[in-house]
Amino acid sequence: MKLIEDQSPPAATTRQFVAWETAYKVEMPSDLLGLLQMADGPLYEWPDKKFRIKIFGCQQSCGIADSYHVSERCEGGIPLAQGDGYLAIYKKENDQISGIYVVPENDVTWSSAVYACMSLNDLLAAGKSLGEWYKR
Repeated sequence: MKLIEDQSPPAATTRQFVAWETAYKVEMPSDLLGLLQMADGPLYEWPDKKFRIKIFGCQQSCGIADSYHVSERCEGGIPLAQGDGYLAIYKKENDQISGIYVVPENDVTWSSAVYACMSLNDLLAAGKSLGEWYKR
């Protein structure tokens, strides 16, 4: 493992998120590699193992709370969009997705998050950019 690059986006330290500066790049577990077909980008993990984020294709990211388990990822993991200076992330409570939120890339904190919808399909079906979701 090594510290992530300096150009990684900044994120304020909060109860839900920790600073990007404390993250480590890790190898994608082989079982998830095949399952998620996300071989083209790095996986980042924070020291407390409460949050991981997968960056792939320079266009999308996938945030998973707690830990990577294939069954958990199949049931609840959602690939989320990145664009227009915003990220779509999901929030998990009691092992259930409680909603998809949009946050600015330069302030990835729950305090700056705007609720968008309950599912990725709803997010895509609306045809809005992430910036439109955030500013509505």
